[in-house]
Amino acid sequence: MVKEEKAITLVALTVTIIILLILASVGLSGLNSITETEDSKLSSELKMVQHVILEAYTKYITTSKVIPDESILVGTKLNDSNISTNNIQNSNGKYYFKYDGDNKIELKDTNISNYYLVSTEQDFKKLGISNTKEKYVVNYTTGEVMNILRLKNSEGKALYISNN
Repeated sequence: MVKEEKAITLVALTVTIIILLILASVGLSGLNSITETEDSKLSSELKMVQHVILEAYTKYITTSKVIPDESILVGTKLNDSNISTNNIQNSNGKYYFKYDGDNKIELKDTNISNYYLVSTEQDFKKLGISNTKEKYVVNYTTGEVMNILRLKNSEGKALYISNN
């Protein structure tokens, strides 16, 4: 009489492991694609906000030769009392965008009142931007834009852009 063994074969086990590895790699590459897409979206939006604020500043300069119309410059002006809540740090008369622990970028303008917080739906609507949940600190003259809600991308790089 021949005894039947009910055991998994080495071939079946190998095939199962290979299938699981393929599924895992597909899942990880999909996750990487999602992260890359989100980073790309954040970078594009940063550039779009910069473009819009530079356009607004150009309009401000060309229409304000006689009487400056500050209503063109959208947002809330920053000052020394509200900078820390917006990830801006003052150190020895220089201002920094603090985006990750001790990592920071020196801002180009030493006059903090030239920086504006653009964060409300009304601010974005005035600038012609829709469908954003982000918050930005911008400088119309230097073209600096920093995302103060996300601060950095998945690679740890600051969400900051300047005109230079």
